[in-house]
Amino acid sequence: ICIEHGDDSDIVDSTLSGNRAGDASAAGLSGHVSIHNSTIAFNRVQAGIEAAASTGGSAVTPWLSPFQLHIESSIVAANPNAIDIGGFASDTLDGADNLIGTSALRLPADTLRGDPGLRALSWNGGPTPTHALVAGSAAIDRGNNALGLAYDQRDVGYPRVKGVRTDIGAYER
Repeated sequence: ICIEHGDDSDIVDSTLSGNRAGDASAAGLSGHVSIHNSTIAFNRVQAGIEAAASTGGSAVTPWLSPFQLHIESSIVAANPNAIDIGGFASDTLDGADNLIGTSALRLPADTLRGDPGLRALSWNGGPTPTHALVAGSAAIDRGNNALGLAYDQRDVGYPRVKGVRTDIGAYER
């Protein structure tokens, strides 16, 4: 995904997985971007493609500064050989109830760290593949539904909230 400067942009109930690039392996963003109930995982910085020195190659990369990133109830982790979220000193990141592996930006205080416990990308129902959560994943019942979404990424038949709280990421177990 490449989102250029301009209007505010939203990524909602989405899975970005298995991408390869030199700099922004999953998303190159600029301006003000919000990510809600999404999973960004298993994206790689491609060997032999030069990454920008400022970001070191990351799954989520700002193209221009200042960059404002708002993340709610999303997983941005498990992106091998890449920083999960890149950034510059003038960039900001805020939000709540996320699981983020590594970041060049200061993370909100309630951010969970570590292994998100994701299964392989597969067809778990609905029109698009998702990463299901393994039993015991730290993402289970730790998210929010700030947008009041009725369904997870898989759409009708897959409620956004089951259990005590919303799961973090695009998939609700």
